[in-house]
Amino acid sequence: MTLRRFMLPGAALVAVLAVLGMQFAFGGGDFVPSAAADPCVERPLGPVTTDLDQVTQAVVVGGVQDAACALGTSRESLLLALPNATDRAALAQQTGKTEDEILAAVKAGMLASVDRLDQGGRIPPASGLVDAYASELGLSGLALQAVKSVPPEMIDRLLPTGAVVRRAIEGLDLAELLSDADGPDAWEPALRSAIRDAAIAEVKEQILDQLPSSLSSVFGG
Repeated sequence: MTLRRFMLPGAALVAVLAVLGMQFAFGGGDFVPSAAADPCVERPLGPVTTDLDQVTQAVVVGGVQDAACALGTSRESLLLALPNATDRAALAQQTGKTEDEILAAVKAGMLASVDRLDQGGRIPPASGLVDAYASELGLSGLALQAVKSVPPEMIDRLLPTGAVVRRAIEGLDLAELLSDADGPDAWEPALRSAIRDAAIAEVKEQILDQLPSSLSSVFGG
């Protein structure tokens, strides 16, 4: 991944981190935090959404919580340490883990978070991605109509969105992401970009396989 890939709007994760800060706050105008919340206490899944960006936010937040629980530290400590190599090294020493183990815990946490969301019905169906990202499929006219003619149930059966999200996370190089990113606000944009790219590529590939060869050629298949 390159730095340019990460230079996307980071407002979504910034908002998530702000919410987390509020959750940790102790009453009063100065918002002095109380004792850190136990990261091993399961979080509610939240409302059902068909917005992939909101799903991504939930994956990141849930993944950090799972990782903090596994590492025996707080969510706040992990969030603050991840973007900085020196802080990660200090956290590694504190937890008795290596930096690689910390990053592996974060990735495992995000994958576990995807599983919870998927099982709880919070992952939007793949058929919804066709309309949401139609312009990014690089199609128009006859080709786009051909894609939209594929029955939604076929798309959902061929390409469960949860599997796309898992593969996107598994393909992330967190060490490189963190070394290139400028602070925690680069986390969510990078992950969202990876999920989007994987979803678009796989949706297009799977649909191509289902189309007659005469239409498949329109897509460059």
